[in-house]
Amino acid sequence: MFLLIYATPTCPFFYLSVVQNKASIQLLLVANAVSQFAQGISMIAIPWYFINNLEVSSTYNLVFFVATAITFFWAQYAGTLIDKYNRKHIFQGLCLVGLVVLSFAGFYGWYLGEMPLYLLIIVFTYTVLNYNIHYPALYALAQELSDSDSYVKVNSLLEVQGQSTNMLSGAVAAVLIGGVSTTLFGVDVVIEKWGLHKIFLMDASTYLIASVLLVFLKNKSNEVLKRDTGSILKRLKKGWQFLGENKAILNYGLFTYFVFVCVIVHVFYVMHLYISDYLEADGSALAIAQVFHTAGALAAGVLLQKALKRWSTINVSLALMGLTFVSFVGMATTRSIWFFAPICLFVGFANSGIRIARVTALFKMVPKGTIGRVTSVFQSANIFLRLVLIGVFYLPFFVSNPEKAYWIYVAFIGLAMVPLIMGYTKIVKAFTKNEKPGILPGVSRVM
Repeated sequence: MFLLIYATPTCPFFYLSVVQNKASIQLLLVANAVSQFAQGISMIAIPWYFINNLEVSSTYNLVFFVATAITFFWAQYAGTLIDKYNRKHIFQGLCLVGLVVLSFAGFYGWYLGEMPLYLLIIVFTYTVLNYNIHYPALYALAQELSDSDSYVKVNSLLEVQGQSTNMLSGAVAAVLIGGVSTTLFGVDVVIEKWGLHKIFLMDASTYLIASVLLVFLKNKSNEVLKRDTGSILKRLKKGWQFLGENKAILNYGLFTYFVFVCVIVHVFYVMHLYISDYLEADGSALAIAQVFHTAGALAAGVLLQKALKRWSTINVSLALMGLTFVSFVGMATTRSIWFFAPICLFVGFANSGIRIARVTALFKMVPKGTIGRVTSVFQSANIFLRLVLIGVFYLPFFVSNPEKAYWIYVAFIGLAMVPLIMGYTKIVKAFTKNEKPGILPGVSRVM
C-alpha cells in the first residue's frame, strides 16, 4: 500500500524534487493513503451490506440522511478547529479515534458472532463525520507545507494518491464482501467472504499505522502561520466575511461544488441501487464501475496540470461540468453495465479535474490561516445540497426507479452552470486581479 504514492509514472520521487518540504509532503501522502484505505473499504462495504445483506435500502438511506445532517453543523465547527490547532495533531487525533471506534466494533462483533445494526450505524456515522474534517484538514496542511508555485503539482499528487487508494480499497472491499472463487493460470483461487468485524479490525490497523507515520511529519511552513484563537463565532464570522468580500470566489467555489455533491450521492447511494435493482447485476459490476471511475480520476490527476497551463481555471471547470452533464444523461437513458462502467470513467475524470482546479484556485486566493473556515463554508453548502438530494431520493418513486435520479443530477448541474456562465467575466477578473507569478496557471489566457 505504501507503494501507491510512487508506483505510477506520474508520482516518482523526482516529481516533488522542486517542492518545498518534499519529505513532509511525501510522508503526508503515505499517511493519508493508509488512513484513506480504511475509510474507502468502510464506505463501500457498509452500504453494500445494508442494501444486499440486510436488504434494508430505505434504512440505509435514512442513516445516510441523518449522518449527513449532523455533518452540516459539524463541518462549520471543524473549519474553526483546522485554523486554530496544529493540523498535524488534528490528523493524528482522527486516526486514533478511528482506531478506537473500529477496534471496538470489530472485537465486539467478533464476540457476538454478528454485527449489530447499531454498531454498523455508529461506524458509518463516524466515517462520514471523519470525511468532513479529514479532507479540509488534509488540504489545509498541504497548503501550509507547499509554496504557491507547486500548488497544482501537490493537488494533482493528492488526487492521484487518493484515487489510487480508492481503487485499491474498492477492489479489496469487493473481494472481501463477495469472496472469490476462480482459476488463475491453472491454480484454483478461493477467498472466503469476510465478516464486517474482520473488515473493521483490518481498517483499525491501518488507522494505527497512519497515526505512527504522522509522528515523523514536520509541518514547518515558509511563513509564520497565525492561528486564530478567538471565539467560535468570531472565527466563523471571519470565514464568511472573506467570502462576502470576494463574491466571485464564493460563486466559483460554490457552484463548481455541485458536481461533487451529485457524484458523492451517486457513488455512496444511487449507484448501489442502480446496479443491483436497475441493471440487476452483482458486486462484481460495482467493482468494475469503481475501477472505471477511479481510472478516470487518475487520468485527471495526470492531465489537469497541462490543461491548467493552457486554459483558464473557469474554462476547464465549465468544460468538465458539461462532461458530467452529458455522462449523467447517458446513465439515465441506458441499461447496460458495459455502457455504464465506461461512463463512470468520464464522471471520475470530471469530478477529480474540477476538484484539482477548485482547490488550487482556493489555495492561491485564500490566506493559509483562513483556508479551514473558508472551505468549511463550501463544505456546509455541499452538505445542505446533499441533504436535499438524499431527501428526494428517499421517496419511494426513486427507490423503485433509481435510474430517474440521474435526471435530477442533470438538472442540478445544468442549473449550477448558469451563474458561472453569467458571472464568467467577474470570475476571470477576480482571478487575474489576484494573480502572481506561478498562480492560477492560465487565468490570463481566456479562451
